[in-house]
Amino acid sequence: MLILTGFHLSTSNGKMFNRSTHWLSQNFRIVKTLNYKIVLLLILSSLVNITAIAAPDTLKILFIGNSYTFTNDMPALLRKAALSRGIHIKTGQHAKGGWTFANHWNSEFTKEMIKKGGWDYIVLQEYSQNPALPYEKFKNTVLSYSEKLEQLCKEYNPDAEIVFYMTWGRKNGDLKNCPANPQVCTYLGMDGLIRQRYMMMAENKALVSPVGAVWRFLRKTHPKIELYIADGSHPSLAGSYASALSFFTVVTRKDPTKVKFNSKLDGNTASIIKRIVKKVVYDSLSYWNVGKFDPKAKFTVSKYEHNGYEFINESVNSSEYQWDFGDGTTSTLRNPKHTYYKLGKYNVKLIAKKKHFLDSSEQKVEINQTENLSSSSVKKDKKGVNKNRKE
Repeated sequence: MLILTGFHLSTSNGKMFNRSTHWLSQNFRIVKTLNYKIVLLLILSSLVNITAIAAPDTLKILFIGNSYTFTNDMPALLRKAALSRGIHIKTGQHAKGGWTFANHWNSEFTKEMIKKGGWDYIVLQEYSQNPALPYEKFKNTVLSYSEKLEQLCKEYNPDAEIVFYMTWGRKNGDLKNCPANPQVCTYLGMDGLIRQRYMMMAENKALVSPVGAVWRFLRKTHPKIELYIADGSHPSLAGSYASALSFFTVVTRKDPTKVKFNSKLDGNTASIIKRIVKKVVYDSLSYWNVGKFDPKAKFTVSKYEHNGYEFINESVNSSEYQWDFGDGTTSTLRNPKHTYYKLGKYNVKLIAKKKHFLDSSEQKVEINQTENLSSSSVKKDKKGVNKNRKE
């Protein structure tokens, strides 16, 4: 697979780079037509699917959450981190202290922001303790509303990526809910349950920004970096910086160690956080569903009359299509039909697109034998009218 990364910059050197390639085995199919006795050889050989990220002017991200989002203005940290890499991000947010998914579902303001449309990413963040509730309560008070919000987001932003903001366990566990739910009595127990539940919420074709996983790794390997403020719940600047870099990595798919923005952190602390985000997020993007729902271009070819052919689009996770039939003609239809008027070899290419994500698939078509291909000599005017036709 070829990956073209970047937004304002294609890659660090402005070009595509080879991450991996997938080769299709050669298949040959002979099709004989009754009327024109054309032998069409469809060669499906050495084809490369190309997955790419195009370069939008600005990424638009909507944050729906609470104080874990607005503390230290985390979205602003994200914007500045991205700008240090030449990437422009515009954010919107509706975040109120203590708000839950249920609060947002019942908020007309939240719904209006979603219905505004045009978002590239929509981030959903639940109240900190709720994902770790006993399962039945979680199912009824969290999961049900997360599904409703997801559905609304997809209805008005069909090509947007939904991102769940995986938060963290409280510094010393959830003392309030500990008596009724012993699993959350410790940080590790609470954090593990939060991680499990956010991964569950993301099963419906959503991404995860694994901030909690980054925090856990930092707590284990660099305990001197204080991620919490005095309440043992909300993030310090270092904690919010780790959150911002996690989101940066998920939405840009770029190496966070290349970010030049350190906020007000000392260089050593910022560098440690960057390395941990790279290890937990960037090096395991697919684990967090990043790229899993990108467009996948695929098509087959079938004959429908004389020397005309129908191209059956089997692409997934895409909404726009660009066909190049190899003879100077193109189409944007999902399942176009096309007629070839001359013998020869044609490289047919399909680009499937969703927002700034692209995937390409190619097939070679060769018309190499004929006894009576009268249509090959037909002349057409600029409007495609047969000039030789007799009325």
